[in-house]
Amino acid sequence: GAFPLPLRSGGTRHSEWLDFLTLSLADWLEQVEGASSKQVGRPVGDGVLWPKGEAWAYRREAYAEMAALLARRADPAFRRSVLGEAEGSEVPPEDAAVALAAPAMHAEVFGREPSWSRGISQPTT
Repeated sequence: GAFPLPLRSGGTRHSEWLDFLTLSLADWLEQVEGASSKQVGRPVGDGVLWPKGEAWAYRREAYAEMAALLARRADPAFRRSVLGEAEGSEVPPEDAAVALAAPAMHAEVFGREPSWSRGISQPTT
């Protein structure tokens, strides 16, 4: 929605945002196959949000970009420029795990998408 998402104050804002992206990506990866297995109605009002099989298209590019961004969580240059960490700072194990898992899980789930729907894109709702 078009509403503010307040983050904690202090130096952890970017980290908190990356945690939110991790949760959002994981949530959609868990749902997309099931949502694609049936027609999905609009949450409010009448009509169809997605015909059967087309949930794969929902913000396809955004989820791919989330996976790519999260893959950089263990990159020292990214951590210095985005998270403001000092050079030589250790990467927390959970960030290293996300950096490996996010792109792998995205590739695995979207690798199961039927070929006929791969060209469909719904960038916004």
